[in-house]
Parts: sequence; structure tokens; C-alpha cells
Amino acid sequence: MTSSRRYLAVTTTALSCALLVSGCGYLTGGLDPDNEPLTDSRVVGTWEGTTCQASLTLAADHTAHITGLPVAADASKVTKTLNGDGTWTVSADRLSLIIGTSGHEVLSGKDGSTTVLYATAGDPDLGVACRYVRRDDYGTSTPEPNTSRPSSILAS
Repeated sequence: MTSSRRYLAVTTTALSCALLVSGCGYLTGGLDPDNEPLTDSRVVGTWEGTTCQASLTLAADHTAHITGLPVAADASKVTKTLNGDGTWTVSADRLSLIIGTSGHEVLSGKDGSTTVLYATAGDPDLGVACRYVRRDDYGTSTPEPNTSRPSSILAS
């Protein structure tokens, strides 16, 4: 392959990747494993979406109020969200939500020392998800998404 063809192939590939990422809005990867088990005290509170317009309010009595929970996606974005009231439980590595008659799982990770919850939409292999941080961790404002590390695609 000539030098100019190689340059064209590399440039085209890089441009395609940049367009794919920018067209999807936000990124969610780059999370470290959450090596601490989830407990009630770690999840009670209001969680704001940093990569989507969503929130999870988890009360100590195990009731939940959900807005914008992603439940379906195509290859690049959330196509359906869920709003409603329900209940929640935790296990060592996930938060389980029951909204109406449907169940949803929310997983946890770490961004530095901050616990992050995330809910994938549709096929988990697509990487389309919503990332949440507890409002108490940042006061009343929501931090900008961390896009400094490689990650999978997240919906806007």
C-alpha cells in the first residue's frame, strides 16, 4: 500500500470514529470497578444523570421515583425511557428497580473516589447507557461527563 493510500485509510478510519462518538453525545466508559458492596446507605439519595436527562430518587423505605431511565436503544442512542414510582433493593454489585410490573438493573462503578451508578439500554454490548452520580456528592450541580478516558458510547 502506498504512503498516500495508507494516510487516506488512517484518516478515514479516524474521522469515522470521531463522527460516531460525536453523533452519540456522551461517553460512559472509563469507570473503575466498584470493589465495595452496594448497601442501602450507599445508594439512598437523589442521583442525577450526567450523560442523560434522568434522575433516580431512592428513599430509605425502599421506594423509588424514576425519571428518564433508559430502557431501549438503537446502536447509538436511547430510544425509550421510563418515568414512574416503584421499589428498589440492592445486592453486592447491583441495584434492582421495580417500576410497575417491569424490573430494571442498575450497576455501579467508580470514577476516582466517586461511586457512579449506570443503567444500560437495550443490548449491553452496544454500550448505550445513562450514568448517575449522587447529588449529595456534588451539591446541587451535576458534574460534566468524564470523557478523558476511553469509553463506550452513551446516549445524550
